[in-house]
Amino acid sequence: MEKKRTLKGIIIGLVKIIALILAIRILQQIFLLPLSSLSRTYWSHLNGRGLNEPWFITSSLALFLAVFIICLVFLKFIDKKPWSFLRVTPVKLKKYIAVGKTIGCIMVILFTLVNILLGNAGLSLVYTSLTGTLFYIVLLGIGIFVLALGEELVYRGYVLKTLETHCGFVAAVIISSLVFCIVHFIRPDISLPASVNIFLSGVFLSMICIYYNSLWAAVGIHFGWNFFLWFFNYPVSEQKWPNPLFKLEYLKHNLVIGSTFGPEGSILLTLILAGAISYFIFRFKNLDRS
Repeated sequence: MEKKRTLKGIIIGLVKIIALILAIRILQQIFLLPLSSLSRTYWSHLNGRGLNEPWFITSSLALFLAVFIICLVFLKFIDKKPWSFLRVTPVKLKKYIAVGKTIGCIMVILFTLVNILLGNAGLSLVYTSLTGTLFYIVLLGIGIFVLALGEELVYRGYVLKTLETHCGFVAAVIISSLVFCIVHFIRPDISLPASVNIFLSGVFLSMICIYYNSLWAAVGIHFGWNFFLWFFNYPVSEQKWPNPLFKLEYLKHNLVIGSTFGPEGSILLTLILAGAISYFIFRFKNLDRS
């Protein structure tokens, strides 16, 4: 009977999250259609620089707006829950984001140092203009933050919490991380190590959300990782944006530095994530004893 109840909960949870993800994708495409037309008409001359800034910032905000609207509709009319159901509260918001961002930054710096010492990468300064660089950093920071916030609202917010409600903590962490991983399969250059690391990052971020009962630390880590990957000129899940500060040269792609998909394809990241997950498993066990 318990197995039937668990299976039924998993099915109900999956139906809801599939509906949510499909609704978000449809609304995002609806929002992007007029923006892409606007970009082709008025901003296409900016594409030659490698980043069309008006398109990047408006499309990032449009993608997040679609996530916000669909999550709001599902919470209000289907689940009948407040935003706090997704662990979105003002409690320690700034602290958790700052700590998460710092963790993301440290991970990228350590990753870079190890690969430079191993001779896998070379980093050089290409700075030219203070004003242009600061503007670019702020612009990219806003865009990367809202994209990270949107993903966390979906996968560590609605997906994780819905599965927790219907099938429990362990199954929710595993299934939500699998969903997060599967969504990234649309990237053509994704590798097996990258898939494993995306799944492990989903587990890690899910455990953080549950342990601290807050979405903000996960948002901070996600933003910090993506932003500082860009800062040091790495590809971010296959996407490469222009960088006015640093030029990173991959001397060779391998299991240590990753692939064209980015550092997500690195076995070094696998070890870091496995260690972080083991630490939180230990912390959860201590909570159970107390």
